[in-house]
Order: sequence, then C-alpha cells, then structure tokens
Amino acid sequence: MTLVFAETMQRFLCAGRIALYLRRDVTDEAERNVGAEPRQVCRKLISVSPAATVSVFGTACKAAWVSAHAMPQFGRATQPKRNMTPPSWPRKHQRMEINRSCSLPSFRQPSSGERIGVISDTHGLLRPEALEALEGVDRILHAGDIGDPDHLDVLARIAPVTAIRGNIDRGPWAEALPETVTLASGGLRIHMIHERKALSADPNSEGWNDVISGHSHKPGIDETQTTLWLNPGAAGPRRFHLPITLAFLWEDGGRPRAVIQNLQV
Repeated sequence: MTLVFAETMQRFLCAGRIALYLRRDVTDEAERNVGAEPRQVCRKLISVSPAATVSVFGTACKAAWVSAHAMPQFGRATQPKRNMTPPSWPRKHQRMEINRSCSLPSFRQPSSGERIGVISDTHGLLRPEALEALEGVDRILHAGDIGDPDHLDVLARIAPVTAIRGNIDRGPWAEALPETVTLASGGLRIHMIHERKALSADPNSEGWNDVISGHSHKPGIDETQTTLWLNPGAAGPRRFHLPITLAFLWEDGGRPRAVIQNLQV
C-alpha cells in the first residue's frame, strides 16, 4: 500500500496538481521541484504548509485506494467491469393507470340506412352522456334492467323505444314489458333477450340476423356466418371496473353491423 501511495503521489506531483493546492503557500522554488522524489516533497510540504499537506494527503490516499482496487489481484480472476450506466426506466414495477375517460372513435355509419341505438342495464340511472350519444338515431332498443319506467318516456322523446324486462325490473309497469321480443327494423330481424344464457332457440333456424342481450354489463360483439350477437354493456351505474357503454346497430350489404360506444363519464 505504501508503494502504491508513493507512486500515486509521484503521478500527482509530475502532473503539477500539487501546485493547485499550494499555489498560495509554496514558493516558486518549491513549484519547480514538484518532480522530486515523493518522500522529499512530502517533507517539504509539511514544513511549508501543514494545512495544504492534509488536503493533498487525503486526495492522494483516495487515489491510492482507487488504484489499489483497480490493480489485478494475483490468484484471483479479474472481474470484468460492469456497465454502470443507469437504466432509463424505473426498476420498481409501476401500476399501469387505466384512463377510464377514453372513448372509442366517434360512431360513423357507413350506410344511409336506419340507425338503431341499443342501450341496457341503466338500473335507474339514465346518464346525460347516454342521451347525447343517442341523439339522431331512428330507433332505441333497451335490453332490460331499466330500473325506472320514467326513463322509457325520456328515451321516447329521442326515438321510438322497444324495451324488454330485466331481472331487476319489478312492479306493474315491468310486468307490462315482455321478457323477449322479436322485431324487424332497418332491414334486420332482431331478437332481444336480457340474459343470453336463457336463450334456447336457434337464431339460424329462427331467421334472426341479430341477437341483443344485456345482464352481464360486459360489452361485446360476436359475429358468426349468419348471426351477430350484441351486448351493448351497461349505461347505468359502473360495475366493478367495467366501462360505461351503449351500442349502435345498422344494416350494411344485407348483414348486421354494430359498434360499441364508450361514454365519457
């Protein structure tokens, strides 16, 4: 360690770095002798400026420690240098935040036929965003779990309404609603049932182009060769982390087409 310290001091002295510490304390003669033997220079420094010597000694010791650890150790395999460049991303896992206010692109009907608004599971909450989204449709279909009969009157101010009864709909007004309904609208033959699992008929045999259901609050569009299965999701109170949605349905080229619209609430 003493040898390493002496060699390190020699490097500092030969480079003229000692003069930076002793510029105010060492004479011109001492600066000219910075290339002398390290031990002699150390004695000279102590006699001229003890305070500066302490600073130089600390710097030299630190350099000696770095040099000693940088030297290969005999009898040991030299470890390759690690890349100490810090990563550009945080090491801790971060929870991905979901932006619930994001919405699908605005609905654009490719054809000029009848546009049908499909809504379900309002559960007594008819949001202004839903009414705004339904403006301009030719017909409104409600797939059950209405919750408030007055909401059917509000929807009827926008367009004619066809509604079925859901499992939460109770009372005389709800008993007047059918559990299922089949109708022709916009060139399509549509069957409505609140819970898809309760359907026992074969849509292909019945000649239905589209089957609309609700209940699960999970929006979805499933298309087979002959039938389009549409669940508009829930436009009422949020359930778990599911989105607030409704849907649009139309006929295009003899086939049903649908899109889910996410409401910004």
